[in-house]
Amino acid sequence: PITMALLPLEQLRTLCFGWKSGEFLFPATVSGILKLPSLRTLVCHSVHPWPWNEAVHGLVGHSVATPIVALSLCIPSWFIDDAGNDSTVELPSSVFPHLKHVDIRGDGARYPKTNQLAWRHIESFGGSFEEPECRELDEMSGLRRLRVVCNPFTDCAPTAERLLRHRAAIFRHRQRTPSCGIPSRTGSIELERLDATIGLEGGPARCAFDAALPSATSIEVRVTEWPPSMESLFRDLTSLRALRVAV
Repeated sequence: PITMALLPLEQLRTLCFGWKSGEFLFPATVSGILKLPSLRTLVCHSVHPWPWNEAVHGLVGHSVATPIVALSLCIPSWFIDDAGNDSTVELPSSVFPHLKHVDIRGDGARYPKTNQLAWRHIESFGGSFEEPECRELDEMSGLRRLRVVCNPFTDCAPTAERLLRHRAAIFRHRQRTPSCGIPSRTGSIELERLDATIGLEGGPARCAFDAALPSATSIEVRVTEWPPSMESLFRDLTSLRALRVAV
């Protein structure tokens, strides 16, 4: 019914659904919304992976592409529990050829992932990756803004090295391990923004949060416990404009 109500809105470019909306529980509704010809930005705060993926599979089968450029989805934890191990949100390039901005969030301690994106076209991305080493980052040549949520399956060391190549990155992870935030290494790192957690659990012998960040303009850290080896909280913060430390 909602898709029929939206069809007359020929100039509709932005559509947002709140937490209590049940529209995205039905593949037919998802499919109808994705096919709206004028829609460019879609935001939904409550999406179940199964009806979303069913709708996308249907569009693939009929060779239908959506004009959406910016997409933001939140998957509540109980939806991911229902989906079992398959919490992936499918975004194939054949259906989303114009997609440039993607933000996929999970509620609670779950980690929804994306799949089949045309990574080279993405300018801003938030979420988790399918590959444990986040190899998708190697294809993101047009990336301008990045928010990465490392999950328990993420291989932190190679992931962190890949992240360092992207200047406008935000590291965001839920493991209490410094190694998943910034790799310990000499020399400066050209990050502009950082969001990370400092703690003891599973951390390396040498703390990773002693890095030089001369390009950083904004840093936000949450401290679960100060590591014994930690003598300083970053160095060379000559460009810093905003600092938030939650202990």
